[in-house]
Amino acid sequence: MIAVTLFFFIKFEKTNGMRLFCKFSKSRWLWFSIFGIAMGLLEAAVVVYLRELYYPNGFNFPMTEIPIRILGVEILRELATIVMLFSIACLAGRNIAERLAWFLFAFAAWDLSYYLFLYLFLEWPQSLLTWDLLFLIPVAWTAPVLAPIVVSVSFIITAFGILGKNESIAKPISWISWLLLAAGAITLFYSFILDYLSFMLKHIRLVDFWDSNKYDIVLTYSKQYIPNRYNWFLFVTGEVMLLGSVIFYRIRRL
Repeated sequence: MIAVTLFFFIKFEKTNGMRLFCKFSKSRWLWFSIFGIAMGLLEAAVVVYLRELYYPNGFNFPMTEIPIRILGVEILRELATIVMLFSIACLAGRNIAERLAWFLFAFAAWDLSYYLFLYLFLEWPQSLLTWDLLFLIPVAWTAPVLAPIVVSVSFIITAFGILGKNESIAKPISWISWLLLAAGAITLFYSFILDYLSFMLKHIRLVDFWDSNKYDIVLTYSKQYIPNRYNWFLFVTGEVMLLGSVIFYRIRRL
């Protein structure tokens, strides 16, 4: 397969089409979009397989029991996804500000594409207010689908705010922007884990999540968890701080 791919690449490279393509595709925005869309397709495919195995009647809460070995693999896959996004951002960025911006843009392209392909493959979610299991690190993140979609859009806005349309070298991020960015990210993260933690901490201690001897107990109560209420106030607060960070950054660039 690799040999066939190389053969067609060499043949295409010698044509005018390759020269036209390279001229059109100098922009990193294009390549990061392609990368994010491809990752979104890959992520959606994995979730289709998982749901076929563990949610044959369609995904819904409460969560289905998953063997600890499979759960461990899934957590490693999530970590690998973040490493991939971080790696390509480091390759493209010329300083910390640019690496952050490219990471946010790649993450957003991946996440938005993921939900698009999931809907095309499974006609899920039924609405933007359908609850989803977002991540498992360090504990389960849950929220209506609308929340991660809005976050992804704000990531794109932040990336454009830092990099600009012409991709000129980004200026360093001020401490005020870093503070707002960090506070917004922490607030959004807390909004995603709050509902699940509020339920679980009625039954177990926080340290039990990472105690292998307590896995069965954690799993028992996790299977009883049904999303109750998403804290939209926390979410909006986090979004305001996140977008505020890029506003301060743009003002400083003037």
